[in-house]
Amino acid sequence: MRTLDLHGHTLHNAWRLFLSFVYEKSLDKQKSVRIITGKGNMAKEFPIWCSNSPHVKSYKTEPHNLGSWEVRLR
Repeated sequence: MRTLDLHGHTLHNAWRLFLSFVYEKSLDKQKSVRIITGKGNMAKEFPIWCSNSPHVKSYKTEPHNLGSWEVRLR
């Protein structure tokens, strides 16, 4: 599974990277990707990012790591 690690990025930069990543992976016909946000402010914003993205079908935290998300793409 393709992974994007957003640790160390500002919220705005991480958001832009997220948008670009899910767009590119949806064009590549990827069914799911992993996004690592950590457990801080970015994790709180992440559901909003996913809800507003036309390329995201669904998302959930990974059971073993609450700072990591499995994102299903359209």
